[in-house]
Amino acid sequence: MNKQFWISIKENNFALPDGYAIEPLTEELIAYIGSTDPDLRDTIGLEAFYHWLTQGLYSADDLRGIITRLLANLQQNIGEIGGDTVFLRSFSTLWLAKIISYENKNKTLQKEDIHAVLEAALPYFAAERDLRGYIPGKGWGHALAHVADLLCALVINPRTDTDEHLQILDCIMNRVRTTTQSIFRYNEDSRIAQPILWICIRNRLPLEQIEAGLVALSRGWDGAWQNEGRTRAYNNGRNLLRSLHWYARRRTEDELPNREKILQFVQSRVDQARPWEW
Repeated sequence: MNKQFWISIKENNFALPDGYAIEPLTEELIAYIGSTDPDLRDTIGLEAFYHWLTQGLYSADDLRGIITRLLANLQQNIGEIGGDTVFLRSFSTLWLAKIISYENKNKTLQKEDIHAVLEAALPYFAAERDLRGYIPGKGWGHALAHVADLLCALVINPRTDTDEHLQILDCIMNRVRTTTQSIFRYNEDSRIAQPILWICIRNRLPLEQIEAGLVALSRGWDGAWQNEGRTRAYNNGRNLLRSLHWYARRRTEDELPNREKILQFVQSRVDQARPWEW
């Protein structure tokens, strides 16, 4: 189909057009996930899929088949920096985030389906090296932000619990504190803070383990000024803590168990971060 066909669907509130079946149209949307055309990839592809998903047009088996294909995409040219396959990987995680968010409300999948997504999302979050945000002419790459959205949806999912939340927290801490070539410039710290906030909200993980994870984040900050990569990691970690504090402040005690303790602890970690003192 040409782009105008899809624009007409969008202008009709993404109603499935008469005479068309959902399966072949979805196949075309899946083909757009890795497109370098931001309209096809994002404005059309992701939005059409999301609207049809929320309209209940996909069965559980349909979603399982889509999930299998999306998970396979996460390994395509993993480790590459500067190539176009970042769109395929990044937007596959965003599709997965939409599916899990839908699942959180509708409970159509099985526990093993959720765990398959988690088991692929964690190593992908650790391995993605293309951290570009907005790419002129091609739109958003934003890989870490998109996979953070997926991790947040997984934390919210009622089929994840203490062990899974600890895995997610450890994965985030390990990634953010690792020496890096990139400072988060496109609000990635705010998106990555969300799964941590929801770990606190769901309150399945003991507070002591959450605090231990946040302490682990700051390991290696002392003397970070002596190494540019460690300095970038320090800035990313500090900004993540600031974002977490900002979001936690906007929750009530009823919404966020241990709110005051969490706020005080996060603030203390920020206050103690002085890598340039010697």
